[in-house]
Amino acid sequence: MPPAAERARKEQSLETPIPDLEKQWRRETHKGNEAFSSGDYEAAAALFSEALARARRLFIRAAADQFSPRKAAHILIVSQHNIAETFMRQGMFEEAYTHYLSAFSTLCDWLEASNAPESMRRACAEKLTEAMNAVVTYLRRTSAEPQHIEAIYTRAAQHGPAATH
Repeated sequence: MPPAAERARKEQSLETPIPDLEKQWRRETHKGNEAFSSGDYEAAAALFSEALARARRLFIRAAADQFSPRKAAHILIVSQHNIAETFMRQGMFEEAYTHYLSAFSTLCDWLEASNAPESMRRACAEKLTEAMNAVVTYLRRTSAEPQHIEAIYTRAAQHGPAATH
């Protein structure tokens, strides 16, 4: 299990109840979407950052078998992609890339962790193609070198035929 998951297990008693975390995530995501739609990208980025922090906590809680892994993987990908798109609109391309790549890498890391719960591995595998496509789309939009795109495909292919180009 990745180190962050181990830390989260030790801090479980201090965590916000899961239903509250999920409600807060939904509220912040909704408000972020409203800010994004109105062109207030700074407010959207702040709200999406808060939502992402909650998404990460839900993801770790799912690894501890306290939340649906499928839901957690979905929430994490949505959060990473929301903030990445916000940064793209602001012309902050490196920041956008960091979030697209983080979503993809997190899923790969959990798939590669030998001690990850099987339910987490399945959830990550289900979302891997979506995360891979977002990174590749970003790389193509920014005219990245072909070897960067190929590296993403290569890492994804290590996790099965569903995650290839």
